[in-house]
Amino acid sequence: MGIGVRVASQILRDRAAASQAASAGAAPSGTSPLSASAVAQTAFETGRAVRPVSGSAKADVAEKRRNAAQKTRNVGRASRQFGEAIWGPFARVSGVLWLEVTGLFFGIFALFFAQNVYRLRHQFTSGQEHAKLLIYATLAVVFVYFTFTSFYRARRKSRRT
Repeated sequence: MGIGVRVASQILRDRAAASQAASAGAAPSGTSPLSASAVAQTAFETGRAVRPVSGSAKADVAEKRRNAAQKTRNVGRASRQFGEAIWGPFARVSGVLWLEVTGLFFGIFALFFAQNVYRLRHQFTSGQEHAKLLIYATLAVVFVYFTFTSFYRARRKSRRT
């Protein structure tokens, strides 16, 4: 955060200097050049002579533009890193919590199907509800598998750095 504050304050200082230069009669960098009549009118109103822009002044303006562009990129990079530092742990914890809640619901369904298997356990070899017993047993095994894999994935994800 310290780098961002320094970059922002430097940008503000540059803009303040540009506005002072604009009030003194010079065209600020990044703006379109004034027409000859506008320059003459400004020179007449302020009582100051207008100097032509030399080659070194153009180089200075180009250098300031490059510096400002670099500072803007640095601010963008720092803000992305800040976002990753804040959002990264939150996303990981919420992902672990989601896996645990999902595993809990899978466990509830597994218990429901296991309860029906227990209720129909006497129908194993024959009976009217033999097919239901097999379906409930299969679903109970599937949901137990989902429960354990969900909690295993949550544990693995929480240990990752």
